[in-house]
Amino acid sequence: MLSRGLWDRRLTVIAAPAGSGKTTLLSQFAASIAAPAAWYRAESSDAAEDVILSYLQASLRTVLPSLQRGWRSVEDAALALEQCPQRQVVLVIDDLHTIQGTPAESTFERLLAYSPPSLTILAASRCSPGLTSIPRLRLSGELLELGAEDLRFRTWEVERLFS
Repeated sequence: MLSRGLWDRRLTVIAAPAGSGKTTLLSQFAASIAAPAAWYRAESSDAAEDVILSYLQASLRTVLPSLQRGWRSVEDAALALEQCPQRQVVLVIDDLHTIQGTPAESTFERLLAYSPPSLTILAASRCSPGLTSIPRLRLSGELLELGAEDLRFRTWEVERLFS
């Protein structure tokens, strides 16, 4: 489900309660793709713009060592990503809900808007993000949304698993 049209979407959001398997799904998916996948787990202490930018930069540099350092703004981040020779990269953001309503969420939304098409973002959250760009992304087909219902096992899947 995640791999269908992955590179055509700027953002994939998995919104489901704790224990639904969001992190497991994202980690298995990131390990299965042929592109580099950076991982960032958001925390409530990451609420400031400079903090989230430094963590995103550090996460992306683990898979893109040539990525320019010293991001002071979202524009610096977008320019660095645009100049990076990697054709496709995935940024996984876990626990996106922890920065909801903070300057970090606004920073993330601006990065989403300014980043080059080579960057695809997969985000896991306990609730749907409050991003103002969600309706536009949904309308343009650049957003894939998965919920708790998409993550649950069906009866036939459980039977098949145990047989």
